[in-house]
Amino acid sequence: MNLLEVTERFVLGNKKPNIDFGRREKLLFQANAEISEHYERGTLKWIESNRPDLSQKIKQATDAVDKTWLGDGENFRAALDEYVKAYLEAIRLFKAAKSNSQAKNRSSSGT
Repeated sequence: MNLLEVTERFVLGNKKPNIDFGRREKLLFQANAEISEHYERGTLKWIESNRPDLSQKIKQATDAVDKTWLGDGENFRAALDEYVKAYLEAIRLFKAAKSNSQAKNRSSSGT
């Protein structure tokens, strides 16, 4: 059962609002695909340890996407944009820290 079916069956029941859930599901899929394209294993663990403020921002952005799923389209889209921005910022910072660490290791080993 996909997200659309779960929403319609368990959350909305007989009270289906005029929301294009298929479109929202596609936008969410695209957002997650963009994040996945750049994501490296260990990013979230590093962010939790080194940037708890950004970790909290990611959690809040994820909650906002969940909360706006049934709401108006502008709020959903804005929440989704913040979600992607927060993840991409975390990925960028993790990659930069990883690169700096590798550079330090190379210079200390004399290579």
